[in-house]
Amino acid sequence: MAIVKIFRQRIFIFSIFFVGIYFGYYWRFTLTTDTKNLLAEQRYTNVGTSVKHCQPKTNIFFMKTHKTAGTTVQNVLLRYANTHELVVGLPATADPRFNYPSGEFFNRTFVRKSEKPINMLCHHMRFHAKEVKAILPDDTFYVTIIREAGSLFESMFDYFHYNCKAFARTPLKSWAIDEFLSQPNR
Repeated sequence: MAIVKIFRQRIFIFSIFFVGIYFGYYWRFTLTTDTKNLLAEQRYTNVGTSVKHCQPKTNIFFMKTHKTAGTTVQNVLLRYANTHELVVGLPATADPRFNYPSGEFFNRTFVRKSEKPINMLCHHMRFHAKEVKAILPDDTFYVTIIREAGSLFESMFDYFHYNCKAFARTPLKSWAIDEFLSQPNR
């Protein structure tokens, strides 16, 4: 089955990933101080140019998307904002999705009023560039996560199975996605 093949490929990729983490962790502690300093110096120097410096961003827009590890990234960003005393734009209502489920595009009125300028937005929304730019500073860094379409569909099929009428027409079994794809208009 196609799903079993995909599952095996993912297990292989994760195995390679974790082996890489293990050896990276191991080598980090076995390098001499001189080698570590040399590697650090090379990392920050381009050939024929001066040393580059990375500056932290304080104004960030994260376009949160479904089933792309967006909640994990959002959690990291919220902790970063908390640590650095940044102002996060929060919804004016109790719903943390800026009216996303209603189908409305983002509007600046969806954000709770703040005495200080807003530094960060990182919740689900239907993006409207003009409205987002109206409440964030000009130097805002915009970022999102894009996932490979096939694995995204497979994940969404399982996650939204009973909340989506089209998906719910097939029983949630290991072969359900194959059945759905063979007759999507059923």
